Amino acid sequence: FGRFGAAAGELNLPTAVAVGPGGQIYVTEAGNGRVQVFSADGRPLKLLAPSGEQALRNPFGVAVGADGAVWVADADAGRVVKLDAAGNVAAAVGSPGGAPGQLNKPAHLSLIDGKLYVADMGNRRIQVFDPANLAAAPQVVPVPFGHAPCSVTRDAAGNFFVPTWAGLQKFDASW
Repeated sequence: FGRFGAAAGELNLPTAVAVGPGGQIYVTEAGNGRVQVFSADGRPLKLLAPSGEQALRNPFGVAVGADGAVWVADADAGRVVKLDAAGNVAAAVGSPGGAPGQLNKPAHLSLIDGKLYVADMGNRRIQVFDPANLAAAPQVVPVPFGHAPCSVTRDAAGNFFVPTWAGLQKFDASW
């Protein structure tokens, strides 16, 4: 569903998709600078598009928590934002750079066991944030061999999987 364009129900450079707790489909659109929410059968429900200084510059990854919180990796802004139901930025983490807590082209996001995992492509690492305490220092996990991580997920055994441009990295539960 969704054809090319900028109106509700239309998509421009969709980059990621997530399913919310109610079955809604959340799609980031780099070309329209927004997140579009669809019903499971493809009906457009709403647009989440912060404006002004908070506007999304290149929304890339999206994750939706069990509580319905919508997290978006804003790649060109070097940040991850939490959007409220109206599409406003309710919280943000990161700023452009290479220090812990800073981001360089954050790509995809995962919410795992209450933690926010960010594939920090430009810095070639995964950063793990606590959504309940964004001011706390993140856990920083370098990706071996200097490869850029594209996303992160975990299996039932606790192993983490990180695809890179050069292959798939597997980490045990201890990272």
